[in-house]
Amino acid sequence: MAQLKSKQIKEFNDSVTWTAANSEEIPNSKDIQNNFVPESAMIIEEFTSQSISSATASWQLTLSNSVMSNDVSFVSLWINGYKALASLTTSVSGAVVTFGALGYDIDSIDTLEVHYIKNHAV
Repeated sequence: MAQLKSKQIKEFNDSVTWTAANSEEIPNSKDIQNNFVPESAMIIEEFTSQSISSATASWQLTLSNSVMSNDVSFVSLWINGYKALASLTTSVSGAVVTFGALGYDIDSIDTLEVHYIKNHAV
């Protein structure tokens, strides 16, 4: 079994000599479990008909689910099909995401998408 596993891993990273790999080069099963994100936890929510005064002030959107670990790196904002800078997401508290000032307002004709990883159990 270990040889099969090493062969499968080697196909993804051939820079490691797998017959002499140490514990830092092969993640243990608990690390994999803790960092595994099932597809069902990856969510995209669309917000339309929003009028948000975001030119000079921060603003918030409330999602349908809580964000995993309240981590801003698990959230990305798309405005009319363009991905906003990651630094625009300033904080997450449960299902409420706070974004920084955009420099322009969001009108009712704009489409916002929030891509995020929801809280889940592995």
